[in-house]
Amino acid sequence: MRASGWNRRPVVALAVSLVLTGVAACASGSDDAASDSTSPPTSTPTVETTLTGVATTISATTTVAGASSDTSAAIPVPTEPPPLSVETAVPATEPPVPVDGAAPVLALRGDGLGPFDFGSPAGPVIAAVSAQLGDISEEGSATFADTGRDDGLLESDEFLAFQYPFGHYMCWNVFCVQLAGPSADSEALVGWYQSGSAPATFLSTASGVMPGSRWSDFPAINGFAECYTDGAGEVDGVRLKLDAGPGFQWLLVNDAGDITPQLPNPADTTVSYMEAGEMPFQPEADC
Repeated sequence: MRASGWNRRPVVALAVSLVLTGVAACASGSDDAASDSTSPPTSTPTVETTLTGVATTISATTTVAGASSDTSAAIPVPTEPPPLSVETAVPATEPPVPVDGAAPVLALRGDGLGPFDFGSPAGPVIAAVSAQLGDISEEGSATFADTGRDDGLLESDEFLAFQYPFGHYMCWNVFCVQLAGPSADSEALVGWYQSGSAPATFLSTASGVMPGSRWSDFPAINGFAECYTDGAGEVDGVRLKLDAGPGFQWLLVNDAGDITPQLPNPADTTVSYMEAGEMPFQPEADC
């Protein structure tokens, strides 16, 4: 049985282009021509207006020499601007929601995994994790018997204690689930644990905490000294191990044997391990 728990190290302006075809304005003739009744009428040029790919022709005024007034042709003008073909990417503000038939989003919880509470049957849990993380990379099982312990815990041949007669772990690289029950035929989800380092594919809590997360980025983490060189913590009901780097002493002992805990700089401290629920453990192990 693979030991887990505390003793395991487990990213228009609308572009209006006025295309003046021809000349911007043409002279309409000389003063002498204006006095000649046989002179042909002169016309201003046609103006083509291109609005984002939509061409609209505007016919200007036609003036007849010697006439007392101007006659103007109708000028068709679009009443609404043409539709813009600009695609705007809208960033997602909510976590992805699975559609019917898709694998559920597996957020790490203190009382379960994604949509599965502790105590859920093993089959759907295994299928959901495999759908998201791929093939199972490792698994093992063990039986636990009553050895007369005062605390009522059962023990395996490997001196691990557990609450259930049968335990079965399954791992997808850095993420593992702990299954247990009276027998192999009645397994349920009772715990999970995760450790490792990048570039592994991690699951995270709803707030985004995962192995490698920096304490200073998640001030909700409650960190404390677990042993001399080991730090621990809790967030969202999930138990953590914290790494403050080599050489940092979480517990200081003076000459008189007094022990004083100290906390590291959160900016220098990261999450190295996460777990929730129940796992086999070494009951007699020191801190």
